[in-house]
Amino acid sequence: PSALPGESFLEPKSFQVNTYQKVFILDEASRSLLTWGKDLERLGQINFSQETSQQQVQEVPAPLLPSNFLVNSLGEIYLINQWDNKIYHFTSKGNYLQSFGGTDYGTGTLFSPTYLTINNKNDIFVFDSSNSHIYCYDAFGTFKHKFSTGLPKTVWGMASYRDHLFLWEGPRLHLVEYDPLFHFSCTHIFPTAIKDITFRHQYLYVLDKDWIRIYKVE
Repeated sequence: PSALPGESFLEPKSFQVNTYQKVFILDEASRSLLTWGKDLERLGQINFSQETSQQQVQEVPAPLLPSNFLVNSLGEIYLINQWDNKIYHFTSKGNYLQSFGGTDYGTGTLFSPTYLTINNKNDIFVFDSSNSHIYCYDAFGTFKHKFSTGLPKTVWGMASYRDHLFLWEGPRLHLVEYDPLFHFSCTHIFPTAIKDITFRHQYLYVLDKDWIRIYKVE
């Protein structure tokens, strides 16, 4: 097994591995997104702190305090910004493109966005912990619809696979279907609390404090 050097980041908040096996880590302390290749060679860093960032990041309309992120199939970056509760969209090089959500976005208003994920149609899903709603936007930030999950506000994470969303809290993994409309489907209870999940092809990998459990998704 290989590991990333711990001195490379100060306070890792979340991570993602894309289909090309690139590793992305959001470092909350430095407000940076760090990237490694499939052999764990350091590829680069985008700093979202306006005091130290390059010019393209300084063009954003508000200070950036990123709390979560995703990278789409084109390498474009979407950040949850704690400063104004908006989603910020950047190119793979860190050039600012747009923002959406926040507290003045009509029916797509976000009050406390916590997690976000993307499906294979490039729809962006955002979980808002203020009301346990899931909001759906297209890749350009246009609001499409929202769904009340009825789940606790303390959801620990969210992931997308095909036409399903997976949300977890403690040992409970909740399945939500959204094609053509949102509806709550079922809950599976694992032996211990879920730390994270990821998908590779038709397999679901569930990380808890002791094991990685692998399931085939039918």
